[in-house]
Amino acid sequence: MRFLPFVLALLSAQAEIAERVTRPTFQGQGDGTLTVVSVPENVPLEFYTVRCESAGGEAATFSVTRSGKEASPPILTVGEDYRESDRGIVFRIDQGQRSFQVDDTFSFVTYPNLEELHRLFDNWVNQYVKWIISREEKARFQELQSPSDKLLFMESFWRRRDLDPETPENEARQEHQRRFAYATQTFGAGIPGWATDMGKIYILLGPPHAIQRNPAGRTAFERPSEIWTYNNAPNSRLPASFDIGFVDFTATGRFEMVNASNLDVLAPLRTNIGWAMSELEAIGLMRGGGELMDPDTGYRSEIRPTQMVMDQFDFQRNLREVQKIPELNLPPLRETTESRAEFPSLPLSTHAAYFPSDGTSAWVPITVSIPYARLTPRPVEEGGGYQYQADLLIQVFPESPDTTVELAPIEERLDVRIAESELASYRGSRLLYEAQVTLPPGRYQIESLVRDNPSGALGRSSTVLEVPTWSGDGLQLSTLLLASGAIEAPPPPPQGNRPPFQFGNLRLIPSLDGEFTAGSTLTAYIQAFGYSMEQQDDRARLRVDFFILKDGRLFSKVAPSYHRPTNRSSVALMSEVSLKELPPGNYTLRARVTDENSGQVAEGDAAFGVTTER
Repeated sequence: MRFLPFVLALLSAQAEIAERVTRPTFQGQGDGTLTVVSVPENVPLEFYTVRCESAGGEAATFSVTRSGKEASPPILTVGEDYRESDRGIVFRIDQGQRSFQVDDTFSFVTYPNLEELHRLFDNWVNQYVKWIISREEKARFQELQSPSDKLLFMESFWRRRDLDPETPENEARQEHQRRFAYATQTFGAGIPGWATDMGKIYILLGPPHAIQRNPAGRTAFERPSEIWTYNNAPNSRLPASFDIGFVDFTATGRFEMVNASNLDVLAPLRTNIGWAMSELEAIGLMRGGGELMDPDTGYRSEIRPTQMVMDQFDFQRNLREVQKIPELNLPPLRETTESRAEFPSLPLSTHAAYFPSDGTSAWVPITVSIPYARLTPRPVEEGGGYQYQADLLIQVFPESPDTTVELAPIEERLDVRIAESELASYRGSRLLYEAQVTLPPGRYQIESLVRDNPSGALGRSSTVLEVPTWSGDGLQLSTLLLASGAIEAPPPPPQGNRPPFQFGNLRLIPSLDGEFTAGSTLTAYIQAFGYSMEQQDDRARLRVDFFILKDGRLFSKVAPSYHRPTNRSSVALMSEVSLKELPPGNYTLRARVTDENSGQVAEGDAAFGVTTER
């Protein structure tokens, strides 16, 4: 019993620490642990990131940053206590069975008390991300109870929006921070700048492409106003160029958002009909019709209330589309995230191509590529070695309004078992999954979702495929497929499904990323159909040219080849393109097929890159 006071004191100390620090979270391949040993009572609110800089088992080292700045000391060694000199916090990382790898990362947060932490949560969801968080995300965040889960959600929120997960910077997070700071500093007028109409639009769309400022009104009898013009907003439902107007109705510097096309009615201090202190009041006054008088010239113009209302409908529709922009490219919140505040962080790519099938539909091979380096290998108890396991879902959604095809989703569990000696080589390669579907003409979105089962990490990728209508009376081409090579394979049975990217007894190895090593050879494959047949010998006469373009200009070309197929449906055209003379850079390969019987020409392009090493 003499040890009981010591045990109770230890448990009490651990409970106090737990109230001032969140549970550490981890992303990576190792299975070691980070333990917080001591946290001072007066610790401030700080975000800690501990990232592996050099792998080496027991000798691995981690860099330590505090709230985005280098901590002191900046380096931690596995198995040794780390004591930060500025804050006095002590923690350590212990090695597990699986070694840490470079970029494996722990993170946790210290905070003085729960009240301040909850205030941080409220400010984050109701102020900082108010205009960009989806309703689904907000509801999910408010369901969470523990500070650790909420902080993990906040990190996952930004990881979900990361434009390039392969880079250490999160561009979306940095851009939002810049926009929020600018809006807060620039547009405040009695209320915080981020909360104003101008702040909201600036946070959603960024700086306008053009601004028309009227600080004293366009005339002596007008209110201050501004017109912001945006071009090519990231929502295809918005016009290529559209205006948003702002009017200072109260002369306080607080500009309210209005329909820019109705500025002649809204900006005047007083119309010949009455006063208007808001857009709704102005539209209400104008419902009776009448004329609007220019105070400078006396010229009267007829007011068209019906047109004003229709313009207002268009304006409100555009505003709704603007508010959708933050969600347009987000992966959906699947059932797999219901119990955990995690979102997709697994990079993957989806590739699809189309080839004519029976004259009314296309054969579409689909390939999903996942880097093994981002999957988690699990030790296998029986027989030794390691196992990768991931669940895959592929869905095809028609985007064309006249396409009603319904396809069952493709669901697979991917299991790959390897020897321990193969781990290093697998981490430098990719896991490929191939499937195939048959689609009628139309525009489709092909979406892939992958979950790494050991870690729970999710990844989402999508691509858009346009399957053309087979007219039958003109030369047409399939997708121009770039491959790193071709191998001979037994032809598939006549009644069976052919493997993806297999044409007859030839199987292509597609280059999904379009990257080729300098000096290597690129295999180009394309199918032509709809060509004419010569009446004398019932043959087609096709000339095939391949051109390499750089920055839109001709860089080199391949000697033309000539084909005289007797097959009336389609013909496969393939060429080996040497990259020996191409310096590293980005290029476009253009295939041009000429029907010498009819004179028709069809072209297909595919982008590729040349690198010094793979």
